[in-house]
Amino acid sequence: MKLEQAVQTFKDYNKIFSEFKYKYRWEDIHKDKISPDIQALTLLNYQVSDCSLFKDIKWSFNQERKAKQDFHHTKSDFEIDFTNYPCIPPFILFEGKVAFLLAKVLPSKELSGSKRTSAPLKTITLVVYFKGWLKALNEGFSSLVNEYGDVAIFDQFESLGDLKKAHHKLMFSNACIADHTAYNFNRFQKLFNSKKIRESVLPEGYVPISLKSFGFNVRKNSENKEDKENPNAVMPDDVFESCVSASSYIVLDFLQKLNVNVKDSQSIKLFSKYTPFFSEPLLNVNDEIISQYAAYRLKRAGYNIEHIIATTNIVTPPSLNQLNKKLSKLNSGDVLASDLYRYLDLIKSSSLYLINQLTGMRRSEMMNLRVDTKIVEEFGISLITSKVKKQRSFERSLFDDKWVCIPIVADAINAIRIIYKITNNPFMMSGGVTTKPHKNPQALMSGSRVFKRVLFNSSTETNIPFHGYTLRNTLAYQLFKADLGLPFISHQLKHFCNVVTHGLNNASNKGFSESTLGYGDIGDRLSGKAEFRKGLRKKAEIESIKISYDPDANYAGENGAAHKEKMTQLFSGYMAQGYSKEQIFEAMADQGMAIVNVGNGMCYGGKMEDFDSSLPCIGGLRCNPVRCSNAVVTKAHAPKWREIYRDNMIVVNMGQEATGYESAIEATKEAALVLNHLGEEV
Repeated sequence: MKLEQAVQTFKDYNKIFSEFKYKYRWEDIHKDKISPDIQALTLLNYQVSDCSLFKDIKWSFNQERKAKQDFHHTKSDFEIDFTNYPCIPPFILFEGKVAFLLAKVLPSKELSGSKRTSAPLKTITLVVYFKGWLKALNEGFSSLVNEYGDVAIFDQFESLGDLKKAHHKLMFSNACIADHTAYNFNRFQKLFNSKKIRESVLPEGYVPISLKSFGFNVRKNSENKEDKENPNAVMPDDVFESCVSASSYIVLDFLQKLNVNVKDSQSIKLFSKYTPFFSEPLLNVNDEIISQYAAYRLKRAGYNIEHIIATTNIVTPPSLNQLNKKLSKLNSGDVLASDLYRYLDLIKSSSLYLINQLTGMRRSEMMNLRVDTKIVEEFGISLITSKVKKQRSFERSLFDDKWVCIPIVADAINAIRIIYKITNNPFMMSGGVTTKPHKNPQALMSGSRVFKRVLFNSSTETNIPFHGYTLRNTLAYQLFKADLGLPFISHQLKHFCNVVTHGLNNASNKGFSESTLGYGDIGDRLSGKAEFRKGLRKKAEIESIKISYDPDANYAGENGAAHKEKMTQLFSGYMAQGYSKEQIFEAMADQGMAIVNVGNGMCYGGKMEDFDSSLPCIGGLRCNPVRCSNAVVTKAHAPKWREIYRDNMIVVNMGQEATGYESAIEATKEAALVLNHLGEEV
């Protein structure tokens, strides 16, 4: 169709034109002095971005990504290729483009009806919505095009106003549309509720539709990230414990070999008693080997001799022949360059995991973290301060723009700084390849590879789902468990909580909390949105209930069997009525049993007994079936008993001359018996 018809499609084109004129200060052109063809050409040649015109078949907003240093998204995320939607009638596509551009300049409060902000929606947000709208429409029109042909469909539908409810039903009733696409379609459709967009683009009387009204078939696409991600996914306790322990050992071992001062002295003492499980061997390196390898990598990447010497300090005076002799040892000695590459990748993966896991940083925060990031102190607490701009006016707050830096996290940062002189990439979350001279360094777009490397190295359970918030959710989940009285499963986690609660509760509230922070409060801050927070807290409550009331669990102690029998009878009754065991646990959590689980009479199997003042019940570790016939011990106590067994075995292995040898033997026997009662391996 001709350009005149395109102009006629938009009866209120003057309003569109005035919006762009106001926003971009176009030259003063009066509508009555230009022809319809000129009007249309003006719009078609409108500069939608630094490198795209309205009439282009592909729009790119990648310059905005670069300007904002958005490393969270790729170049293609900021591009819209209209050739991917061949079934959409051209003038409906035209209307969508104009609506997109209006939404890009209008205040978001005019689009949503809220008074929250006058700033326009972010470009990446609009692009995602627009792509979903285009994809869903293309899917819907494809069925009509296949049946009637594109000529007939394109002639009949020249505007969204031509689409009646019957057409929508015909288009979408049999369409297969992914749920995230439907969500984005509906979000873009809501833009047409804006008065300015509706009056400028749509014919009078058009009512935007939602795909929820048509019961379309939702395709579950397992290859799509949005469909796979469970917002409340967390790591199992044993996997969390093994990943933290193994990663801590790997990082500290590396720093000690290079004679770097270690901050986490507590872990050094702990690892002197036992070595955690990890599958990959740790190389025997030193500062000279690392410096030689750095020179080797920089030379291969194309750096000049001056840069290599300044970075590594291995050649004095500067001589290329001397350097070549040094580097030749890497491919002929005990440590090969290929081995060092894999080893340093393990060090970096372990370091990144510890930083992410024990700070609770979001993926975008991690991607923008640089090796020159300074660790500052406020109120006696070491903090990492974010450089990410969130366009917010209020003061920075903990777990939002400031992150607690416990000693092992500081050690992990130091390890990455050492590797930086090899890769020459200032982003902590980056790959192992050395950035070539005059090339822009890039951050990793995803942490999944890092997590999988750590998981494979430190745990026998490697099939753990992972997405951007898994580690942050896991930290929040562990804090909710601690809030319910369950023991910490990692001394690093305990250290993290002690730093936050003791440090901040004694500090002023400037930039932090106005009230006392408990473990649950920290979990609330980490878990973000209310629905996610509620889900993680309930997950922790159910875990607490399972430990004490699961009829299939093991309970140590004389009355453990009686307690188990009582739980079996209770659950059997509910399950006979059709409830699953998980549903019963959820109902118990809803009734608050995880919170009031104190003094529940487990040690008497639920029996009523007269008070006996002779019972020397002082709780703690004396409350176990070896010392007290009434004690009932659950799986929650297993980590502490494993620690007791491990610590005392160190003394036993020293021989009879060791101080406390006899006591250590008794302690190991006691711990082993308790663990055996619980079905735990010793």
